[in-house]
Amino acid sequence: MSIERDNEKEDMDKPNLMTQQTKERLERSLAEIRQKLADAGRSIGEAAGSNSDWHDNAAFDYAQMEFKLLGSQEAELSRKLFNVAIIEPRQETDVVDLGNTVRLRFEDMDEDEMFTILGPDDGLTGMEYEPRWISCETPLAQAVMGKQRGETAEFNNGQIVKVKEILPGEF
Repeated sequence: MSIERDNEKEDMDKPNLMTQQTKERLERSLAEIRQKLADAGRSIGEAAGSNSDWHDNAAFDYAQMEFKLLGSQEAELSRKLFNVAIIEPRQETDVVDLGNTVRLRFEDMDEDEMFTILGPDDGLTGMEYEPRWISCETPLAQAVMGKQRGETAEFNNGQIVKVKEILPGEF
């Protein structure tokens, strides 16, 4: 088996960590994509009707492009929803870990900021996502995970942050 296939299998075995809210959001998105995919398939059929010239048919070309794009989106969402492990709010506050909310003070700031460290898909930015949820894969989360209250961490080429407080997860 090739190294690439080994890594792919390893990724499939690894649980995809996310909150229940994110899982439900991704499931809704997947259902919407599947409906659009069915509509795009019908559009291909209509554009490729018996009276169609396939060599110069913009409607067919567009429908086919849309179908491929939606198929790719469906595959990505299906992959994310495969082998999900739900993150519960972490109650332990001895060290920063996945599922904790933390109060941090950035070296160049006068006020503390709160962040909840969650899974990779929980920390996506956008209008519909929680504003202070960050992915455990971000440089900031990686720097503070394992730290205790009062400790400092360095990330992003020298930026310093101090762990002011470790709280149970708030989500």
